[in-house]
Amino acid sequence: MRHFIRRRPSVVAGGLLVALAACSDSAAISAPNDAGTAVGQTAAGPGDGSQPGTTQAPATIFDLGVTVGTAAAGRDSLANTPLANAKVTVYSQTLVPVPGGGADSLTVSERAVANTVTDASGKARFTGLAAAQYRVEAVRDGGGSASVNLAPPYAANVGVLLIIR
Repeated sequence: MRHFIRRRPSVVAGGLLVALAACSDSAAISAPNDAGTAVGQTAAGPGDGSQPGTTQAPATIFDLGVTVGTAAAGRDSLANTPLANAKVTVYSQTLVPVPGGGADSLTVSERAVANTVTDASGKARFTGLAAAQYRVEAVRDGGGSASVNLAPPYAANVGVLLIIR
């Protein structure tokens, strides 16, 4: 026989509050100053779903702006120093079924579709990418890398910040 203990709502709410406080950072997080301008867009650009009465449709072609930096000392996890001459590669990703693995067994197949190096301000730009699943990777000379997966976008301009630690 199982026994259930009824908890008072204030005890449960207090526990939830303590858990949320323990998981939060103690310092404010600030985004890089150029987060929106890295790809020539503003925070409330066309297709921004935060604008009342707007609808979003998937983009068919988009431009990708990549900012690469190295982690800067401090408490802010987004603080970085721009990294020049980092190699940035864009890989297209395709999901491939695993034979005999069942309906939900897939592997990710990748193919490099574009690459370049960052300029003196740690920026790289890729234009005219077809809307698809991508992985963007930045590698610095001497070792260290960072990457991010991108789903097909809804915006014509996408900006990514990669911090190599």
